[in-house]
Amino acid sequence: MLIAIAAGVALGFLYSLSPMSVWFVVLGAALVRLAMRGLSPREARWVAGLLITAMAIRAVIVAALFLFGSPDRIYVPFNVFFGDEQYMIVRALRQRAVWLDLPMRVEQFSDAFEIYGRTSYLQVIAASICSTSCCTSAAASSSIASSAPRSAVLPRSERWRSCCSSPA
Repeated sequence: MLIAIAAGVALGFLYSLSPMSVWFVVLGAALVRLAMRGLSPREARWVAGLLITAMAIRAVIVAALFLFGSPDRIYVPFNVFFGDEQYMIVRALRQRAVWLDLPMRVEQFSDAFEIYGRTSYLQVIAASICSTSCCTSAAASSSIASSAPRSAVLPRSERWRSCCSSPA
């Protein structure tokens, strides 16, 4: 029982760090088991070894990305791996600025609504940028005249401004 509890805690910890890695291991194990079906023991060992080696090499290459990502201090304060990733993050930051009615140049505004790369995921990214600094601080627990939270009293545009005006 103690081993099961420790395994559950370890799995929960790993899942909180990287849910996709946990699913990769689970589905990779299922793939190896499925590929070994109906093979002779010698062939099964060979196929399993080949698949496990390929998945391990992939995992090492993905982990190495974190060593070689270049920080871009101009636009975002974290490492970026590919240009498209940086483009989407910068575009989401511009979408956030539009929501907050912040001043911006015409080309920045047009970039936020450009047809190239248009996806609804940009709004998800922009909302998550706001949620990291949004309404979890003292602004959410402050009250106006009554005991109601400020975010419940203000109109939507003012809620976004009060919650997301701090730098992300």
